[in-house]
Amino acid sequence: MNIVFIVGIIESLFFFFVISSKKKNNNIDKVLSAWLLLIALNLLIPLFIYTDKLKYIHLNGIDYSLLVLHPMLLFIYTKLLLSKDKKIKIKYILHASIFIVNCLLVIPYIFMDKETKFGFLYDSAFLPIVWIGTIWVTIVFLSYLCITSLLVMHYQKNLRNQYSFTEDVNLNWLKYLTIGLIVVFLLGSVVGSILCYIGIPLYYINYFVYTSLVVFVFGIGFFGIKQKNVFTYDIPEEKDHNKKTALVTQKDKLFAKNLELYMVKQKPYLNEKLTLHELAESLGVKPYYVTFILNKVINKKFFDFINYYRVEEIKTRIKDGQISKFTILSIAFDCGFNSKASFNRIFKSFTGYSPTEYINSFSTHST
Repeated sequence: MNIVFIVGIIESLFFFFVISSKKKNNNIDKVLSAWLLLIALNLLIPLFIYTDKLKYIHLNGIDYSLLVLHPMLLFIYTKLLLSKDKKIKIKYILHASIFIVNCLLVIPYIFMDKETKFGFLYDSAFLPIVWIGTIWVTIVFLSYLCITSLLVMHYQKNLRNQYSFTEDVNLNWLKYLTIGLIVVFLLGSVVGSILCYIGIPLYYINYFVYTSLVVFVFGIGFFGIKQKNVFTYDIPEEKDHNKKTALVTQKDKLFAKNLELYMVKQKPYLNEKLTLHELAESLGVKPYYVTFILNKVINKKFFDFINYYRVEEIKTRIKDGQISKFTILSIAFDCGFNSKASFNRIFKSFTGYSPTEYINSFSTHST
């Protein structure tokens, strides 16, 4: 069992130093680094206990007081990642009050005599204070994980209204981390409680719990290193605008035509990282107004609107014979796509053909 703790501690500290040593170390990375240190500490305490139970049994329970910090840090990490200013606000620190409550619940158990603690570890002795603490941790865990999931879902729902691409910004990995933490929680709390109830000692149940935590650490470190900043632009005025403008005016229709003309002449879609904010800035209007025009007049989301022009540009270049000089993928990259997978998927969604099928079809019709 000790090898599991040692691997997890080394893993946590390794990712901690890698993320901390980033050239652009921001508040997002600092929260992630703090989380990795917390996990290392959460594994260090049981390492002592499992190495010499008689000597370190008094430490049992301290690691339990740290549990609520895991979903809390995931929430704060997600909140910072999706915020515009990326600043750690005072209200984030106020979440520590929940941690303090958890510590108060654990204090009676920490100061229990060694015999009682051994009884709980090996004989699944019923300790009311422990089960009260388990219920509290369960409520905190589920609450934070639900809120975090809602944040990610809301962000992904609006993704196509702000970006012309999804690579590096879809945050699917954050969903996987949330699911991973749920699995760790279920193993440690729900399944652990059931196994304790049927008489399996907690001492052995912890094997599975800590092993899952070590696997989870790898996910945190791996995705934490790869993650780039996502830049979100809140559009609160959009709702107000839609309420005030029940009918589309002639001015709106004229703007829509000018927008389409701008797309054809200036070709801003060639910028592979084009965002709603950048397009609105170049047009001299607010982002919410561009969203309103796209949704109410043109009937397209920003993502579909931009990629429609990219696909049309590719089709034009194929007709002009550029396919004889360049590969279809190089043309796609030149037209604003930034990955082969997204290009193939988007091209087929607009044309009904894969790029290769379209080229073959065009060649057949040409001859």
